Order: sequence, then structure tokens, then C-alpha cells
Amino acid sequence: MSLFDAEHPNTGERFEPLLTHRNVLIERIVSSAHVEPTWYDQAQDEWVTLLRGRARVELARDGDRTETAALGPGEPLFIPAHLRHRVLECSADALWLAVHIHPATPPAPCEIVEATLDEIASACAAVPELTPTSVEALQARLTGRPHLAQVAKIDGAVAGFKVGYAETPERFYSWIGGVLPAFRRRGLAQRLLEAQHAWCRERGFREVTVKTYNRYRGMLQLLVTAGYDVFAVQANGAVVLRKAL
Repeated sequence: MSLFDAEHPNTGERFEPLLTHRNVLIERIVSSAHVEPTWYDQAQDEWVTLLRGRARVELARDGDRTETAALGPGEPLFIPAHLRHRVLECSADALWLAVHIHPATPPAPCEIVEATLDEIASACAAVPELTPTSVEALQARLTGRPHLAQVAKIDGAVAGFKVGYAETPERFYSWIGGVLPAFRRRGLAQRLLEAQHAWCRERGFREVTVKTYNRYRGMLQLLVTAGYDVFAVQANGAVVLRKAL
């Protein structure tokens, strides 16, 4: 294939993995002129350049201070891990080459979509560390509250899930989630977390709260790496963490 042989979508962007090798993922990004300016906060470093077209990228350097990078063909941009950024606009023929440098194995190519409560209940039952929950229990907690129920799919199979809801108009509670054993160590928990953060920012939430336990060391490490701070430790041993968006 040629990198330049790409059909552009009518809206949004299409992300096409080209090479995954050790801790590096190389992808082609095919853009349209109608891109939703969504903030990204990635755990990996990213080097990106435009192969064709023009674009403007906004970078959040410190607090509320932002700067804009205008890119043309052949102009590169390095985005360190956890530097929030978003594409403000791009031309209809914008074509990117992105190199993601992960600290370990890069995330598996997956699709993250909103899910039915039946799908969530089935996924929860397949994660051995979690207590199975029924559709009725999910409905009792979520009905009447703004909420997000999402699953990660690999080749059409549900590989992980994440569910949360609004505690207040400004605070979102990340309730339950997990990755099925057959799909672990492939970066799916991180991808689900990033998708949840993006959804919350788009809807005006200012912080996310989550509870976990010391026995779930992998989850604690993921949350701390993603910028969560320990807020409290409850009497039952639950560790409460919060992240400002």
C-alpha cells in the first residue's frame, strides 16, 4: 500500500495501525474537514507529522495556558506523555503519520463503543476479580443519572468494559470496570480510561472519582500514572482517588 492512497471520511478521523513492534505503534490518521476538537491525555509519547494537508493543534502546557501549533506538509510535532492536546481544525485532505512510544507494550488495536446493560453484565461476569452484577442492579444504580457504559472490542469480541455516572454536575464517579483475562497486558484498561476522560470533558465534568483496593496493584498503578491523587482511605480499606480534568 501507499501511505498517500487513502479515502478520507466525511466526518471525524480514521486511525489505521501500520506497525506494532515492542513498545512502538505507528499509525496513519486519515482526517476530514469536520473533526470534533476532543482533548486527549495519553500515557505515551507521540511524534506526529502531516504527510498532506494543513491542521492546527492546541496544546495545554500549564493549567489553563494553551498554545497552538499550525502544521503543514512535512512539519512534525512531538507530544510528551500526558500533555493534553486536541486538533482544532484540519483540511479535508489532511493525512498524518503518528509514532506512539509506549513505556511498555502498546495498546492493542481495539474499538471502544457505548454498550447495553446486558453487555456490561456479561462482561462483568467474565472478570474473575469482580462480583457478577445483574441488569436490574445496573439499572437501579444508573437510571435517572447521566452515565457512560462502554466496552472495548477486539475483532468483534468484548475484551473489557467500564461504567460510571454523574455524582454531581461537575463530578463523575467511575464505578466498575475490568478486562477479561484473555485480553490483559494489551493496554485496554488505559484505553477505556482515556475514552471515559474524553467523554467527561466533553460534557463539562471537572473531576473523576474512583474507588479501588490495595490488592488491585495494577489498577492503582494505572490510576496514579494517569494523574489521580489519593483522596481518602475508607474504613473497609477502599482507596478513593480523584483526578481533575
